[in-house]
Amino acid sequence: MRKLLEHTTVDKAASFSGRQRLFWARQGIDAFVISHGLGIGPGSFRSSSLATAILGSTGVVGAVAFLAHLLRTLGPLALSTYRPVGDRQCDIGASAAWAVLVGAGVASVSAPSCDPGLTFAILSGSAIALRGRTRPLTSSSAAPAAPAQAPA
Repeated sequence: MRKLLEHTTVDKAASFSGRQRLFWARQGIDAFVISHGLGIGPGSFRSSSLATAILGSTGVVGAVAFLAHLLRTLGPLALSTYRPVGDRQCDIGASAAWAVLVGAGVASVSAPSCDPGLTFAILSGSAIALRGRTRPLTSSSAAPAAPAQAPA
Protein backbone atom coordinates (compact mmCIF):
# COMPACT_ATOMS: atom_id res chain seq x y z
CA MET A 1 0.00 0.00 0.00
CA ARG A 2 2.84 2.40 0.84
CA LYS A 3 4.52 1.78 -2.54
CA LEU A 4 1.27 2.44 -4.37
CA LEU A 5 0.73 5.71 -2.52
CA GLU A 6 4.32 6.86 -3.18
CA HIS A 7 4.09 5.90 -6.85
CA THR A 8 0.86 7.84 -7.41
CA THR A 9 1.94 10.97 -5.50
CA VAL A 10 5.59 11.63 -4.64
CA ASP A 11 7.25 9.73 -7.49
CA LYS A 12 4.99 11.35 -10.09
CA ALA A 13 7.47 14.10 -10.94
CA ALA A 14 10.03 11.59 -12.17
CA SER A 15 7.53 9.79 -14.42
CA PHE A 16 7.05 10.53 -18.12
CA SER A 17 3.67 12.09 -17.32
CA GLY A 18 5.24 14.32 -14.68
CA ARG A 19 7.95 15.51 -17.06
CA GLN A 20 5.32 16.27 -19.71
CA ARG A 21 3.24 18.31 -17.27
CA LEU A 22 6.32 20.23 -16.19
CA PHE A 23 7.14 20.95 -19.85
CA TRP A 24 3.65 22.31 -20.52
CA ALA A 25 3.62 24.37 -17.33
CA ARG A 26 6.98 25.83 -18.32
CA GLN A 27 5.44 26.96 -21.62
CA GLY A 28 3.22 29.40 -19.73
CA ILE A 29 6.10 30.80 -17.70
CA ASP A 30 8.23 31.17 -20.84
CA ALA A 31 5.40 32.94 -22.69
CA PHE A 32 5.00 35.33 -19.76
CA VAL A 33 8.72 36.14 -19.66
CA ILE A 34 9.15 36.43 -23.43
CA SER A 35 6.20 38.83 -23.69
CA HIS A 36 7.56 40.93 -20.80
CA GLY A 37 4.46 40.26 -18.72
CA LEU A 38 1.90 41.08 -21.42
CA GLY A 39 1.03 37.49 -22.40
CA ILE A 40 0.86 36.09 -25.91
CA GLY A 41 -2.92 35.84 -26.27
CA PRO A 42 -5.54 33.29 -25.29
CA GLY A 43 -5.38 30.08 -27.28
CA SER A 44 -1.80 30.64 -28.38
CA PHE A 45 -0.38 27.72 -26.42
CA ARG A 46 -1.34 24.88 -24.10
CA SER A 47 -0.40 24.60 -20.49
CA SER A 48 -1.02 22.17 -17.67
CA SER A 49 -2.17 24.70 -15.11
CA LEU A 50 -4.76 27.47 -15.04
CA ALA A 51 -2.30 29.79 -13.31
CA THR A 52 0.46 29.40 -15.91
CA ALA A 53 -2.09 29.50 -18.74
CA ILE A 54 -3.48 32.81 -17.47
CA LEU A 55 -0.02 34.29 -16.96
CA GLY A 56 1.26 33.15 -20.35
CA SER A 57 -1.88 34.10 -22.26
CA THR A 58 -3.09 37.30 -20.63
CA GLY A 59 -0.09 38.49 -18.64
CA VAL A 60 -0.17 40.60 -15.53
CA VAL A 61 -3.40 42.37 -16.48
CA GLY A 62 -5.30 39.11 -16.97
CA ALA A 63 -3.87 37.55 -13.82
CA VAL A 64 -4.84 40.56 -11.71
CA ALA A 65 -8.32 40.63 -13.27
CA PHE A 66 -8.81 36.91 -12.61
CA LEU A 67 -7.68 37.23 -8.98
CA ALA A 68 -9.95 40.27 -8.51
CA HIS A 69 -12.86 38.25 -9.91
CA LEU A 70 -12.07 35.37 -7.54
CA LEU A 71 -11.97 37.77 -4.59
CA ARG A 72 -15.25 39.37 -5.66
CA THR A 73 -16.81 35.93 -6.02
CA LEU A 74 -15.61 34.61 -2.67
CA GLY A 75 -16.14 37.79 -0.66
CA PRO A 76 -13.53 36.96 1.98
CA LEU A 77 -14.65 39.79 4.28
CA ALA A 78 -18.32 38.82 4.25
CA LEU A 79 -19.64 36.94 7.25
CA SER A 80 -21.79 34.81 4.92
CA THR A 81 -18.62 33.31 3.44
CA TYR A 82 -17.86 31.40 6.61
CA ARG A 83 -21.23 30.63 8.18
CA PRO A 84 -24.95 30.65 7.34
CA VAL A 85 -26.60 34.00 7.86
CA GLY A 86 -30.22 32.90 7.63
CA ASP A 87 -30.88 34.37 4.19
CA ARG A 88 -31.43 31.39 1.86
CA GLN A 89 -30.24 33.12 -1.32
CA CYS A 90 -27.15 34.52 0.37
CA ASP A 91 -26.29 31.09 1.80
CA ILE A 92 -26.69 29.47 -1.63
CA GLY A 93 -24.46 32.20 -3.10
CA ALA A 94 -21.80 31.44 -0.50
CA SER A 95 -21.97 27.75 -1.39
CA ALA A 96 -21.52 28.63 -5.05
CA ALA A 97 -18.53 30.80 -4.14
CA TRP A 98 -16.85 27.91 -2.31
CA ALA A 99 -17.56 25.63 -5.29
CA VAL A 100 -15.82 28.19 -7.53
CA LEU A 101 -12.79 28.19 -5.24
CA VAL A 102 -12.60 24.38 -5.25
CA GLY A 103 -13.00 24.31 -9.04
CA ALA A 104 -10.25 26.90 -9.47
CA GLY A 105 -8.02 24.78 -7.25
CA VAL A 106 -8.57 21.74 -9.43
CA ALA A 107 -8.05 23.78 -12.61
CA SER A 108 -4.83 25.20 -11.19
CA VAL A 109 -3.23 21.79 -11.62
CA SER A 110 -5.07 20.54 -14.70
CA ALA A 111 -6.45 23.23 -17.05
CA PRO A 112 -4.84 23.40 -20.50
CA SER A 113 -6.02 26.96 -21.27
CA CYS A 114 -6.79 30.24 -19.56
CA ASP A 115 -10.54 29.67 -19.89
CA PRO A 116 -11.80 28.29 -16.56
CA GLY A 117 -14.96 26.97 -18.19
CA LEU A 118 -18.72 27.21 -18.15
CA THR A 119 -19.19 25.75 -14.67
CA PHE A 120 -16.83 28.39 -13.28
CA ALA A 121 -18.77 31.14 -15.06
CA ILE A 122 -22.19 29.94 -13.90
CA LEU A 123 -21.14 29.40 -10.30
CA SER A 124 -19.20 32.65 -9.97
CA GLY A 125 -22.02 34.63 -11.59
CA SER A 126 -24.50 32.99 -9.23
CA ALA A 127 -22.34 33.70 -6.20
CA ILE A 128 -21.95 37.36 -7.08
CA ALA A 129 -25.62 37.81 -7.97
CA LEU A 130 -27.07 36.00 -4.98
CA ARG A 131 -24.77 37.57 -2.42
CA GLY A 132 -24.51 41.06 -3.89
CA ARG A 133 -28.16 41.75 -4.48
CA THR A 134 -29.87 44.70 -2.90
CA ARG A 135 -32.94 44.24 -0.79
CA PRO A 136 -36.19 44.90 -2.66
CA LEU A 137 -38.11 47.99 -1.74
CA THR A 138 -41.06 47.43 0.55
CA SER A 139 -44.40 49.07 -0.09
CA SER A 140 -43.77 51.60 2.67
CA SER A 141 -40.44 52.67 1.23
CA ALA A 142 -41.35 52.38 -2.47
CA ALA A 143 -42.83 55.84 -2.82
CA PRO A 144 -41.51 58.98 -1.18
CA ALA A 145 -43.69 60.32 1.58
CA ALA A 146 -45.86 63.28 0.69
CA PRO A 147 -44.69 66.49 2.32
CA ALA A 148 -46.65 67.49 5.39
CA GLN A 149 -49.10 70.32 4.80
CA ALA A 150 -48.77 73.29 7.03
CA PRO A 151 -51.94 74.15 8.96
CA ALA A 152 -53.94 76.97 7.40
